[in-house]
Amino acid sequence: MGSPLNRLAHLVRGLGDLMGLTLLIDRLISQSEIVIIDGRKYVRKRYLKEVGIIKWIPPTILFRVSYPFTLSPRERFKRELSFMTYDWQGFVRTPKPVHIDEENLEILREYVEGSVINYLRDSEPLGRTLALIHGDGWALGDVKPTNFLVNKDSTHVYVIDAEQSVRTDDLTHKAWDITLTVFFASYAYLSDLTAYEAFLQEFLREYIRRWEGGIAVLRELSSMRFGGVFLIMPLPHVFTLADIVDSIIEEEKKSV
Repeated sequence: MGSPLNRLAHLVRGLGDLMGLTLLIDRLISQSEIVIIDGRKYVRKRYLKEVGIIKWIPPTILFRVSYPFTLSPRERFKRELSFMTYDWQGFVRTPKPVHIDEENLEILREYVEGSVINYLRDSEPLGRTLALIHGDGWALGDVKPTNFLVNKDSTHVYVIDAEQSVRTDDLTHKAWDITLTVFFASYAYLSDLTAYEAFLQEFLREYIRRWEGGIAVLRELSSMRFGGVFLIMPLPHVFTLADIVDSIIEEEKKSV
């Protein structure tokens, strides 16, 4: 079994691999599959699959106060279709639907080549992506890294999963996206607090630089609505986040 310190180190390494675990779980509960039609790759998503309902039960129950999650397959179908067909231009892109089956709640969309967002190298592109999405009046609800693909030249970020997205001006919904992002990143940087601090500085500053409403969203992070998320974050990372957010807000006050 090894010493208690060795067991603790093993646990820390396991938690630090949370992103790899996220990728694995994402594949296991996926509603999507790659299909080949006439020699071309496409992605088919089936919203009636049971895993699509089951995986949304915990956040719908636990975090409904923070974000309007839905279990309904038809509503998730409609939300994703609305987001994917929105007139996104410039940096943010979505895969184009090529066939929509409203009866069976299925979407066939183009296959997009790219790399999953990596917190180590893509902190600024991620901040820019969320700023542009929020600035256009949307929130995503689900911002796990596997929902974003960076293209080969890093000129675009594709949002490939948006079934919980909503049109909203509510700052709480947008603050949820930021809260969940820094939560995932806290475990990606579980054993490296300095790297986590660097991620936060780049991600949050790019976010407020790209959208003037971003600073109001950062103020929302102190709301008790997000307390449940922060309770399951590593405590040193919570303190680091609080210090950086306070620092950014103070800087913005002085610059006005």
